[in-house]
Amino acid sequence: MTIRDDTREALTRCHADLAVLIYLARCDGVFHQKERDLVEDYLARKCRDLQYNQLKVHRRIRQSYPNEKAFEKALIELAHYPKSRFPYVARTCERLIAIDGQKTKEELETLGRVRAVLPS
Repeated sequence: MTIRDDTREALTRCHADLAVLIYLARCDGVFHQKERDLVEDYLARKCRDLQYNQLKVHRRIRQSYPNEKAFEKALIELAHYPKSRFPYVARTCERLIAIDGQKTKEELETLGRVRAVLPS
């Protein structure tokens, strides 16, 4: 595989995860640098077997604005993931809403929706 192929594979492999994480990060109206870093770290850990273009992924994450429909679709996809993947997604969501030092009403409500499809 080439770096281009690996980049496509990384974004495809984690498409639903990224949509949920980015929607959660943006739901309070601000996508903080620490939130972006955490999302990128999540992808790096899930795709450590790939040599993807980090700059391209960074840009894609910064430019991503999943809407409600994309979030709902991603939740449905997450519900079908292997259960072994749930704890890491859930922990990352928890860290994401806490990383800026404020847990907003929107973030807590969105996190509740994520938890509903990611049983412990």
